[in-house]
Amino acid sequence: MEQAPETRPAEDASRALEVSEIRALLRELGWGTLATVRDGEPYGVPVGYALGGDCVYIASGLGRKLSNLERDPTVCLTVCAVQTFDVWRSVVIEGRAEEVTGLRARAVAIAAFVGQKSPRGGINVTDARRMLGARLFRLSLEGAVGRARG
Repeated sequence: MEQAPETRPAEDASRALEVSEIRALLRELGWGTLATVRDGEPYGVPVGYALGGDCVYIASGLGRKLSNLERDPTVCLTVCAVQTFDVWRSVVIEGRAEEVTGLRARAVAIAAFVGQKSPRGGINVTDARRMLGARLFRLSLEGAVGRARG
C-alpha cells in the first residue's frame, strides 16, 4: 500500500500585535464574543464592550451570561476583524470579570460606552436607560494578546 506523502503544517504567517495595535483594534470594533463558564461548560455570546484606561467594560442584563458571571467570573473575550482568510486581526483577553460597583466607577464605565459607541457624545434615551439598569463588569487588558495576518 502506498503511503501518503508527509505533510507539514503551513508556516504561520501571522504576527503578534503591539499594545498600541491591540488598543486601536479594541477601540475600532466595540463588539466581540464573550465566553463564560458554568459547571465546566462554555457559553459564548456576542457583546458590545467599551475600552477603558486599562480594561474593557462589558454590560449585562438578566440572562445566562449574567448568571454565569455571578457563579464564575472566568471569561474570554475574543474580538476579530476579518477581511479575507489571509487578512485579519484579532485580540483575545482572558481573565476574571470584576463587577463595577459604586457611583463613580459606574459613571466612568458608562462614559467609556458613551465615548466609544457615540463619538460625538450623544446617546439615545433607550440606550441610556439600558446602561443605567445594566450590571457592569471590568476585564483587565493585562491578559490581552493580539495577532494579525496580511
